Parts: sequence; structure tokens; C-alpha cells
Amino acid sequence: MILSLTLLSFILLQEGDSWFVDRVAVKVNDKIINERELMITYKKQKAQLLQEYSGSDLTAEYEKLWNQIMDDAVDQLLLYEKAVELGIDISEETLDANLQNQKESYGLDQAEFEKMLEQQTGMTLQQYIDFTIRFQSGQRVVQREVWGAIIIDDPEVAKYYQEHIDQYTNPEVFQIAEIVFLKGESPEAAREKAQKCLAELKEGFPFSKAVEKYSEAASKAIGGDLGELFIGDLNPTIEKAAQNLEVGAYSKIIELEASYYLIKLLKRTAATPKPIDEVKEEIKMSLREPRFDATFDKYLKGLRNEYLIEKLISKPSQGF
Repeated sequence: MILSLTLLSFILLQEGDSWFVDRVAVKVNDKIINERELMITYKKQKAQLLQEYSGSDLTAEYEKLWNQIMDDAVDQLLLYEKAVELGIDISEETLDANLQNQKESYGLDQAEFEKMLEQQTGMTLQQYIDFTIRFQSGQRVVQREVWGAIIIDDPEVAKYYQEHIDQYTNPEVFQIAEIVFLKGESPEAAREKAQKCLAELKEGFPFSKAVEKYSEAASKAIGGDLGELFIGDLNPTIEKAAQNLEVGAYSKIIELEASYYLIKLLKRTAATPKPIDEVKEEIKMSLREPRFDATFDKYLKGLRNEYLIEKLISKPSQGF
């Protein structure tokens, strides 16, 4: 007589030359998660606790960790069972095809790929596929039944937009050209050179020509143009000078530690709020997130009342 897996409380697995019992840990209706799968997460997090606790405190933390993993497994199965009920289907064939593409991209044969997968995840190929189907199914349920249940209307979006307008504003953009006079070994000579350049500019000498004639920076090759800039991109002293200029005007001599500068403001675009329609979905996400946990907990509570839950083991086979 052949018994279905869902009727067994354990199955036998082989690792190397040894056989061991892999017990069913959690069951929701006819959906199960075995102990071996839970142990993957338990062992990873257990190692971290070992660095933080000792003695009886460590044992208590191990027990707390195991209980949390069991609770998470229940939640995962609840969502998976709901996905099946809703007709949400994750194709095993599609997942298998994606894995085959990964195998080919790594240049591995099937045995090598499955070995790599088990090393990285602790799961066999089929276990990984089953886990992924379960996980993605649950995510789709959450997206549809939980996120979708948090309704944000347009007046609430508009109110949030006005209250947080700074978050949804395109920053000011400015563009300058520079003439740089390096102090080098003779700061005084550099300053005199800057003063001579400024005098020529005041007499109507084109700024672009002055860049060619005087600048000692790499930007000289492109007319001193530094391109579009945001506040914070440049030295604060230069930015402050640029903020005080009208478009088309040039500055007084600006002194920094290693150089003197003359700058010209080529363009300025004032900070402008983004259209509300452009940021509406982003705002809805910001409003939904604080409400998600309570909505999700309420949804899971309803599933716990709807489905049969069985926790079949209280601790790992080898103890905490």
C-alpha cells in the first residue's frame, strides 16, 4: 500500500551513507513543511545568537528563535493555502526554465548546478522549486489581499503632498563656467593675474576668451563650463558666490586654499514641485507602509481561524 506524503508524520532521507528522519514540522490543511527546511534558517540564525548569548540565556534565545521560525512557517503555509484557494498559480515549468537558464549562464552541467544550489540554499533542486512556488504564491496573496485592501483616496494623497512638498520638489539646478588661477609657489602672482583678468572682463572682454587666455584648470578645454550642478556639488564658497549672481553675470575674485576663481553663471533653474500625478503612487506607498503590519496581522488572524493548523514538533530533533 502506498501512503501519500501528507499522511506521513515523517520521511526517511539519506545524507551520504547515513539515514535520518525528516519529520513534518508544520501542517496547514494538507500543506506541510518538514523539519529539514526549517533547520536551514535555524542553523544560520543560531550561529549569530551564539556570539551574543551564553548559558541559560542562550538556550532561551534558541527556543525563542525556533518558535519564531515555526510561526513563520505557519504563516507561509497559510498564505500558500489561500493562494491555492484563490487560483493563484506559480508555474513549476516556468521556474524550472529559469533555473535552467541560470545553469547555462554559469556553464554548469545538471549535477554541478544542483550541487551549487544545495551549497547556497541548503535545499535540493525540487525542495528549492517547492519553496519558491510557496513563497511567490504567498507574496501574490499579500499583494492582492493585503496591500490591495489598504485604500488611499485622492484627498489623502493631496494632503500628504502639500505637507511634504519638499520631498517632491525638483532641486535647483545651476550651471557655471570657471576661470582658475593656481596659487602654486606664488599666490601673489596668481592674485595679480586674477585681478588683471577681472579688469579685462569689466572692459567687455568675453568670458569665454578669458577662459582660454587665463584658466589653469582642465575645464579650460570646454570653455570652463562645469555643466549642470546641484547644491552640494561644489565648494560652498563657490556655490554661495553663484547663488548671488544673475544669469550672465560674473563674480568677484573668489579665494580658496589653492586657487583663485572667477565664475560666470550660465543658467539657473529654480526648484519646482513635481506634478502630483507624477508622485501619486509613491505617496500611496508611503501612506500604505505604516498601515501594512496591522492589516497583515489582521489578515493572518482571519486565515488562522479559517484553516486547520498543526505544529507537530516542539523543538529540533537534536534539541536546542
